[in-house]
Amino acid sequence: FHRGTGTATIYSLADGTQLLRLTDLQVTNGPDLRVILTRSQNPEDAGQGTGPGHLELAKLKGSMENTTTPSPTMPTFLHYNSVVVFCKPFRVIFSVASLESAG
Repeated sequence: FHRGTGTATIYSLADGTQLLRLTDLQVTNGPDLRVILTRSQNPEDAGQGTGPGHLELAKLKGSMENTTTPSPTMPTFLHYNSVVVFCKPFRVIFSVASLESAG
């Protein structure tokens, strides 16, 4: 029912901080969609997506966009396993992308 496509890329900056770039994001339209980093490898329900240690990065402005989000409280994404598009009012996961090390 809820779907999402696009590319999630992590960029490392010279100062050691990292940015998450969502490119060609297309996700089922919904109210109050958020981009969340979670420690769960492949969350299937709200408890896994917003469980202990998750980090809410941004509110999506639309269902089709490109967005770049800095990690506001952590200098690295190493502690997270997935990026989740999450509908906050209904506590529903719309889309999940696994994070993997590039090398």
